Amino acid sequence: MQMTRRDAAGANSPQRMAALVAGCLLLAGAMLWTTQRAHAQSYPNKPIKLVVGNVAGGTTDLLGRIIADGLKSRLGQPVVVENRVGAASLVGLEYLMKQPADGYSLICSASSISTLNILNRNATYDAARDFTPIAGITIAPFLVMVRSDFPAQNLAEFVAYAKANPGKINVGATGSGSFDHLAGTAFALKSGTKMTWIAYKGESGALPDLVAGRVDVMFLQWGTTGPHVASGKVRVLASMSAARDPKLNIPTATELGTPVEAAAWFALFGPAGVPKDIVDLLNRETNAVLRGTDAQERIHAVYQQPMLMTPGELGALVRSSAETWGTVIKAANLKVE
Repeated sequence: MQMTRRDAAGANSPQRMAALVAGCLLLAGAMLWTTQRAHAQSYPNKPIKLVVGNVAGGTTDLLGRIIADGLKSRLGQPVVVENRVGAASLVGLEYLMKQPADGYSLICSASSISTLNILNRNATYDAARDFTPIAGITIAPFLVMVRSDFPAQNLAEFVAYAKANPGKINVGATGSGSFDHLAGTAFALKSGTKMTWIAYKGESGALPDLVAGRVDVMFLQWGTTGPHVASGKVRVLASMSAARDPKLNIPTATELGTPVEAAAWFALFGPAGVPKDIVDLLNRETNAVLRGTDAQERIHAVYQQPMLMTPGELGALVRSSAETWGTVIKAANLKVE
């Protein structure tokens, strides 16, 4: 039987072609979903690498190991911490973004992930484009800490001393452009003071110099500084929190006349493109780790607070942090390399 002209036209009509294309797209989507689901159901079937862009023994490393231990127990696979140190964690971040997006390469990052690409012209990443937000870990405020024999006994005296001696106070930073560097910069802007910054390669390099009196002040979280405060080798003048922590009961900078708040958070990320089912699984399991007694005891021991978040909430936090701290960076004309 021969096809009439009308039948032939109908076979190639725009409506029929559109229906065929839609059908193909639907089939392709179903196949992709099936592949991703099969991938997620078999995940993980080998060790997971957890990158930390900071030195061993610092707060980021400590928190990364808490998560690694918890995920190992829950997922039944080794979670191996790998320290890739340099440029205030930029080395670790740029290493991770080049890894396969299969859920086997992750990073425990501090909040500097949201600002390093603004600060450092050598940075090639975009936080929103090049990383997959997975789960929050913890959050805690910065503290204004001075060497034990620093002449100022309280925050008001510290600000007065800094104003009377512009540039003569040496500030230890855990890296050039690290988040504690930004916290201290925000404090200097708000208090109208000028200080001299000395960048170290991580907390474990900077803190001993504060204890030994080779630098005058640092803006750090409680973390690994706690034993030095308890021994009297370091004094805390103020917390840069919105309100006093009832456990520490340290007066806030706002209470003491310098209204500035600064907190660092830590979170889990993967390279861009990690399948949603794997992201959801890792988010669920990380939150379960953070709810566990062992993790909570270890987190509270360094005066951090668990930060349970969805991937979407973490992505929003990265964007808002970049906006907030980008303003500080611009006001201070701060650039690092």
